[in-house]
Amino acid sequence: MLNWYSMIRKKESPEVLASLQKRVFDLHIENEVLKEHLASQRDMFIRTNLYMNELQNELEKSKDLVQQQNQELEEKVTLRTAELSTINAELQTLLYRSSHDLKAPLCTIKGLVMLLESLNNDEEHVEICAMMNDTIYRQETLLQNLSFLGSVKSRHCIYKEINLMSLLKEVTDECKTKHPNVHTEIKIDTPENPVISSDTYLLTEVIRAVISNSFIFRKEGPLEITLDVKLTESNTIILSIRDNGIGIKEKFIPLVFDMFYRANEQSQGSGLGLFCTKSAVEKMGGSVILRTIEGSGTEIIITLPLQ
Repeated sequence: MLNWYSMIRKKESPEVLASLQKRVFDLHIENEVLKEHLASQRDMFIRTNLYMNELQNELEKSKDLVQQQNQELEEKVTLRTAELSTINAELQTLLYRSSHDLKAPLCTIKGLVMLLESLNNDEEHVEICAMMNDTIYRQETLLQNLSFLGSVKSRHCIYKEINLMSLLKEVTDECKTKHPNVHTEIKIDTPENPVISSDTYLLTEVIRAVISNSFIFRKEGPLEITLDVKLTESNTIILSIRDNGIGIKEKFIPLVFDMFYRANEQSQGSGLGLFCTKSAVEKMGGSVILRTIEGSGTEIIITLPLQ
């Protein structure tokens, strides 16, 4: 039995061996292919790693360069800011000193005009003196605006309680005194004893600038000015100042708050009044708008927080 079985095994061995050899060969081929694939992947990984390292180095260099440029830029900005602050301070000092120094000779001229008025009362003489007083008032307004403009930007608001009725009465009486030859009718309509918390200096200058414009841009005949104060539910106060002056053309309205802008080429104003008004109102946390009809008058509406 063993001999017969061995004979059978011997007969099958070449076929099995060939099959095994083929299988071994196939596995060897697959193994070589895998080795080549792994080698290719390894080379690709090495190249990718090198490329990433190069990118990282470039990124570090770029980062260092950006940091250096940012530092240089910050130094330039700091230097320019300091220079601008110095220039701004010098300009404010110049505005203040110039307006202050020009007031003295202006007061002298004003005194001389008053002396001339007392020496002669004839109609022509009085008319000339009135024209001179009007010119002096315009110059005083310009100096006030320049001085005010120099301080409003750098000023820190000092808030305290203000009786608005008393302030309006004080400023309107002051303006009427400066224009004794202008027939003026002023009406003030306010709630009973309106009290707000605001900066007295800024608010006074705002009201003075608006009313001064009413005198400057008046028509022939009596000047009518109405000041109306309303308290709102949103804890704000609205101050309206209306006049019956010459008004402004509609196309010029968007430009009236620009510095030195004059809506009328024949205007003798400085072009600073409304610019100063807007700057001061915004400094106090408020807003201002203008409504006007050419030939019928102008209304300035100022909105301010009560506190």
